[in-house]
Amino acid sequence: APAGAVGAWLAFATLYYGFPQPNTALAKLNVVLPWASKLGRGFEYALDIAARDPLVVLVFVLASALVLRRGVSRPARGLQLGAVSYFAYLTIIGGDFMSGRFFTAIYLVSVLVLVEVCGELLAAPRVAVAVAVPLGLAAALVFFGEGGAPKRTECHVPITGVVNERACYAEHTALAHNLASAKWRTHGYLADFKKALAREQNGVVAFELVGMAAYGGDRKVHIVERFALSDPL
Repeated sequence: APAGAVGAWLAFATLYYGFPQPNTALAKLNVVLPWASKLGRGFEYALDIAARDPLVVLVFVLASALVLRRGVSRPARGLQLGAVSYFAYLTIIGGDFMSGRFFTAIYLVSVLVLVEVCGELLAAPRVAVAVAVPLGLAAALVFFGEGGAPKRTECHVPITGVVNERACYAEHTALAHNLASAKWRTHGYLADFKKALAREQNGVVAFELVGMAAYGGDRKVHIVERFALSDPL
């Protein structure tokens, strides 16, 4: 079934996009760097999330260790093996420039595995464990994570090049900042897009950063994304 699902998606992607892989695979995986340099950057990416959100790494390591115990179900082991393989691949290709971006899937899978394994070890009701473990981890993030949304834009680029992109946008896009008023409407991306749109007469505008800018136009506007990074779906 998993192989069939993957095959169906690749066939659809080839038909819909013209290529089975996303555009970013061509743009980001063809960088010519020595293998050792990529590996070093990959470790830097892992160390970055360990410093910013150590709970993510702790949950990943704990889940990976617990699935080695006897009696752990094959699905749980398979899921965590996928997370470990994903981490290895991420390290080999050199990580990413967005802090924590590609650890989201690893963290989610590790939490699901912990729910399964804790239920087996404690012989507790599945529903109780499925509620208690995620809630406990969510509460722990308050103490181990970086805290609440920044009050102002802080887009510092460290020597590693791994940036806390959340801090770059949270001032305008965080939920807490938009409850009282639509703070996102004041972001510079929207102002730039509206200027570009005003210069066009046919309702078609070439622009980048369409994730936010698209909200600045109505449904009759068509946006051509210059970097070809957007998902047509």
